[in-house]
Amino acid sequence: MPNVEAAIVKKGIDRFSAELVHPKVAQQLIKEKFETAVKNIAKVSPLKIDGPITFEIEFKGTSQALMTTSIPSVTQISPKRITFTCDDMVTAYKHMWGCVIITMTATNGVLGHVNA
Repeated sequence: MPNVEAAIVKKGIDRFSAELVHPKVAQQLIKEKFETAVKNIAKVSPLKIDGPITFEIEFKGTSQALMTTSIPSVTQISPKRITFTCDDMVTAYKHMWGCVIITMTATNGVLGHVNA
């Protein structure tokens, strides 16, 4: 996204670890990027994405992908991959979160603990 300032203060390594910038360095970097962003605010315009919007998502497990097909608009295109299309970005984003919630249930069980 052109003209957008970003303070990168963490680099993800995997689900459970990341490389972090020291808090004092991170605070200074955020302050500098904020000041630059405010000075250049006139150069930034809202991003508009026209539909239709297609998401393609690959999960870690086959059961996660399969469970999302309980939503009629979701198509499983491989053992771990699904796709769906919505008319606009807001609907597609909400749809994606519905799929995420279903996959969390497939992974962790309905009550959050498979063996509860």
